[in-house]
Amino acid sequence: MELLKIHHEHFFSQKLRIDGRKFNETRDLLINLDSISSADSSVTLKLGSTTVMCGIKVTINEDVKSLETVNYSDLIDLKVSLHALDEDEGERDEITSLAIKTIKENVLFDHKPLISEDEDGEKRYLILNIELISLNNDGNLFDAFIIAFLAAINSLEIPDYKDIYDEQIAQLIPSSSSPPIQTKMETVDELGHLTLIKYPISVTSVLLDDDLILIDPNRDEERLAIGSITTVFDIKSGKIIVLEKKGGSPLEEIQLIEHLTTTKSIGDQIFKTLPFQLTDESMET
Repeated sequence: MELLKIHHEHFFSQKLRIDGRKFNETRDLLINLDSISSADSSVTLKLGSTTVMCGIKVTINEDVKSLETVNYSDLIDLKVSLHALDEDEGERDEITSLAIKTIKENVLFDHKPLISEDEDGEKRYLILNIELISLNNDGNLFDAFIIAFLAAINSLEIPDYKDIYDEQIAQLIPSSSSPPIQTKMETVDELGHLTLIKYPISVTSVLLDDDLILIDPNRDEERLAIGSITTVFDIKSGKIIVLEKKGGSPLEEIQLIEHLTTTKSIGDQIFKTLPFQLTDESMET
């Protein structure tokens, strides 16, 4: 570890990082949509050498009917999976906690299209099964996960309720014996895309000392860090929806303001590279 520190400090003294980036520079971002055939929406994303996937599968879950009221978070099942060779229970727990705060505890989309009624007026609920998968961890997994999730949820087309029902029944019993289903919402057009209310982008930095902050850290920089700051912005409103600092000395107020201003600008730049942008219509919702 000491040799690693000396090697990096040589570059830091020249105001550069070992991969040639400036302290506030992110790595290249590459996004590939529809990479999992069995998912209703999926994204493979590379942030430098860090590679992640986000898959979303829409299913029917009868368990939520027993709840007195069904809220946004009840319709999301979220799972974080790290690579088997890179499994770190503490890291997985930290990332899962941040993902829950970002995806489940913030209302990011209008969930009404996930609720329909059959001809008898009985409510039927669709669940979003979201899995965040690490394929290669070269640092800053959480930011990569959130960008992949945003791209996946934006491109999600909700299947027809009857099609989901038939698919799930077919996995249990032969299709010829599956019971018929009637629903008032029978076409994809009536469900379609979810309307996003917030557009989360995460920008994580690590603290190497009280004065040196590196944005979008790679794995070695994370190992050398004494702390980290993760800020999740809603690009639509410009507001911070999650802010978490771990370790390191407390930042002075002016340091924090300068850091948040920088990370907000970087978040905006990251969003502009995504395969979709905010429209006048989405700004009005």
